Amino acid sequence: MDSTAEVKLKTEATQLTQSPPPADEMLINPCIDGDLFRWKAILLPDASSVFAGRPLPVDITVPPTYPADRPRLRFTEPLYHPNIDTCGSIDMDALSTKWSPEQTVETMLRSVRRLLDEPDVHDPARPEVAELYVLAPQDYRRRARDRDDDSPS
Repeated sequence: MDSTAEVKLKTEATQLTQSPPPADEMLINPCIDGDLFRWKAILLPDASSVFAGRPLPVDITVPPTYPADRPRLRFTEPLYHPNIDTCGSIDMDALSTKWSPEQTVETMLRSVRRLLDEPDVHDPARPEVAELYVLAPQDYRRRARDRDDDSPS
């Protein structure tokens, strides 16, 4: 018998197959190597985004306690952003304190896509990047656009 997590993930995967999100926003690949708890996605920022033209790959790890507990999302390449740490982990209320079992992997990815251009500078993973975003927005945009990240290689 399938667990609650397996049932919900199978339902989400089926819904994504039948009604995928717009291809110019994101691509979601559920069940990597047949593993229902490992997904991948590529976020495609809007043309007006500082990250425009840059496909942003995301690894998604779903816990066996899903949907009570949220999936973990991590960008697989460095991003210069106030709410994304140097390892690619995303610091966002909707992914932590405001998590709700009614959310889906797709709704989480939509929230992350919005966060790219609307960072939460009041609760940053990287305070120095948040400070630059607030005090010198042009410098922030240049660094983000140019992939100028000081994270370790």
